[in-house]
Amino acid sequence: MKQETLKKFLKPIAQILGFVLVILAIYYATHDLTLDIFKSITPTQFFLLIIAVFFNLILTTFLFHIITKSFRTTSPVSYPLMFKLIAFSSLLNYIPLIRPGLWGRAAYLKTSHQLELKDSLLTLGIIFAISIFVFFPTASILLLALANELPSHLINITLLTTFIVLTLIPSFLKPLIRRLLLSRPTQITTPYLWLLLKIIDMLVASFRLYIAFQVLGSPISYHVALLATSASLFVKLLGLTPNGLGLSEWTVAALTAIASPVTAATGAAAALIDRAAEILVTLPLGLISVYQLRNIAPKQQDQKGK
Repeated sequence: MKQETLKKFLKPIAQILGFVLVILAIYYATHDLTLDIFKSITPTQFFLLIIAVFFNLILTTFLFHIITKSFRTTSPVSYPLMFKLIAFSSLLNYIPLIRPGLWGRAAYLKTSHQLELKDSLLTLGIIFAISIFVFFPTASILLLALANELPSHLINITLLTTFIVLTLIPSFLKPLIRRLLLSRPTQITTPYLWLLLKIIDMLVASFRLYIAFQVLGSPISYHVALLATSASLFVKLLGLTPNGLGLSEWTVAALTAIASPVTAATGAAAALIDRAAEILVTLPLGLISVYQLRNIAPKQQDQKGK
C-alpha cells in the first residue's frame, strides 16, 4: 500500500517537473539569444535534422522488431506494423503517464499477435540493458578523453574498438541471455545486431545535436555532441518525466557547457531545436499510425472470427 501511495504521489510530481523544466529551458535558452537566430536554419540543416529523426525511428523499429522475433507469437510481427507501433508509442510517450508508449504497444501486440505482456516487458528490459552497455562506456570514454585533452584520432580509435567489442559480446553470451530472460525466448535472433543498432542510433542522435549547434552558429565538436547525447538518451530512457522532457534538455545544457566553450543557454537552445525536430516528425507519423492501426485491428478480428 505504501508503494502504491508513493507512486500516486510521485507520478504527478514527475509530470509537472518535466513541463516546468522544459519551460525553464526555453526561457533560459531564449534569454540571451534573439529569436532571429532560430530563423537562420538553412534548408540543408532542416532536411538533415528531419532525415536524422526519421532514421532514428527506423533504427528503433529494427531493434524492437528483431528482439520481438525472439519471442513466441501466433503470427510474425511485420516490420511495417512495428514501425507504426513505434511511431505511435513515440507520440504516446509525451502523454504525462508512466511509459504510455510501452503499455499501448504491449496491449496491441497482445491482442493482435498474442505476445505475452511479460515478453513485451522483457523486450523493454533488453533495450534498457543494451542502452546502458552503450551509453555508459561511451560517456565514460569521452569524459576522460576530453578532460585529458586527448587528440581526436585517439578518441576515435578508442570508441571504435569499444563499439566493436560491445557488438561482439552478445553472440558469445546466448546461453546466459536465455537464462537471464527466464528461457522465454524461442530463439535469440541476431544478437550481434542488438548493440550495433543501438550504437548507430546513438551516433545519429548525436549528429542531430551537432547540427542543432550549427544552426545556432555555435558549433561544437562531434565528440562533445556524442557525450551530451549519450547522457540525455539515458535520461530519456529512465522515463522520470514524459519522454525525458526538461531533464534531457538540462542534461545537454550542462554537459556541453562543461565540455566546450559554449554557454549552457546555447546548449539548452540546441537541445530544444533537436526536440522540435523530433516532435515535427513524430506528431504526423504518430497520428497517421494511429489511424492505420485502428483500421488494421478490425480486419485481424474478422480473420480470427472466420
